[in-house]
Amino acid sequence: MVMKKTIKFSLLILLAIFGLNTEAQSLVSFGPSLSYIRVDDVSVSSIPYATPLTVSIDVASATDIFIAISSAAPGSLTIMGGGVTITAGSTSAVVLMNGISQNESVELTASLNIQQLTANVRVVGLTELPKLVAISPFTNQILPWGTLNLSAEIDIPSYNNPVTINLSVNPTNAGTIPVMVTIPAFEVSASFSYVDANIASSCVITGDDGSYQSSASVDMTTLGSLNSILESPCLIFPNPFSNQITLAISGDQPSTLILYNIYSQVVLKESLTNSATINTAGFATGIYLYELIDGNGKLSKGVIIKE
Repeated sequence: MVMKKTIKFSLLILLAIFGLNTEAQSLVSFGPSLSYIRVDDVSVSSIPYATPLTVSIDVASATDIFIAISSAAPGSLTIMGGGVTITAGSTSAVVLMNGISQNESVELTASLNIQQLTANVRVVGLTELPKLVAISPFTNQILPWGTLNLSAEIDIPSYNNPVTINLSVNPTNAGTIPVMVTIPAFEVSASFSYVDANIASSCVITGDDGSYQSSASVDMTTLGSLNSILESPCLIFPNPFSNQITLAISGDQPSTLILYNIYSQVVLKESLTNSATINTAGFATGIYLYELIDGNGKLSKGVIIKE
């Protein structure tokens, strides 16, 4: 009897060391919230393949755990084995499914004890073609000469060839943008960048797949509105500047000026008192954020632009 108790106690210690909790596990996620499978696919994971439908629990178990998964439309989509098994020592498992008939949204429910989580899967028909549904984000703000990251999104993945989205900006001189972006097969989005030219106060970026169009708006955040938010007491002129800037600071205590480019890299660090003129001929065109630290350690910020 003593030997059995000793073995059990030793086993519990080993389980604790390796992080295998012997208490009841809990579901923590079932996602992504929307994924895709095609009609006639058998025993496959969902698309995008990089993020397939997965069930996760909070802590690993010393034994295998079965998570039951039910389909709200078994005539369109079924789950292999009625669920997934999270093996001992693991905290997640990928769901394998069978695509039966076209359905825009099948709700799946993962259950463990009394817990339930849901996710949706679209069963793509064999003749369905992807279409452009969004340039995202739909509304944007950008600083002069700033860079904006966007994405083109389609409603279903292509199972054969990549999808090409033609891009344009209006007005055409508002900034630079690639002429097209390509969404790879088995994916539903691809990213691209817009670089502002500090010419237009706003613009519209449009994507076109040949049949469908989608657009996103871009508004420039003005220097005055940004500086009013930052509330900087430092006077820097001229602004925008060219080959030099002059700084005027109230008070007689030495201050430190730190200048950053749009990539948050320090391009200048200068100590000054009252006022100073700085040569900026070697600065690249663009927007700069400055921090001013006075003799009392007080920090203030502002924005200046190199033309």
